[in-house]
Amino acid sequence: MKTDLYFEVHITLDPIMPESEMGILLRSLTVHHGFRVAKFVMNEQDSFLTTRGTDYDDVVRRTKNMIESLRLFNFPIRRYKLENTILDTKATNTDPLGCLTSRMPVGGN
Repeated sequence: MKTDLYFEVHITLDPIMPESEMGILLRSLTVHHGFRVAKFVMNEQDSFLTTRGTDYDDVVRRTKNMIESLRLFNFPIRRYKLENTILDTKATNTDPLGCLTSRMPVGGN
């Protein structure tokens, strides 16, 4: 199955210090499986891995392989999710809903 924009996977782990042995191993695994450690930090209580692609089977295969590797090395997986992105103004360089250019007050009307 293909998508018009992209599928995106997020894997949430317990926090891992980048300089630690686990952090170095995690970076190696992410490169091997086509993931990356997310650069944004929502809080210091989680670590996030992400990947994206336009082919569903490929994204699912890489996600399964990544999760198997994380489990093999005892990384604590809190959650994972797969999203089908149907709108992304950064990816399309457009504003189809007019939200970025309108002066509509917060809350609508």
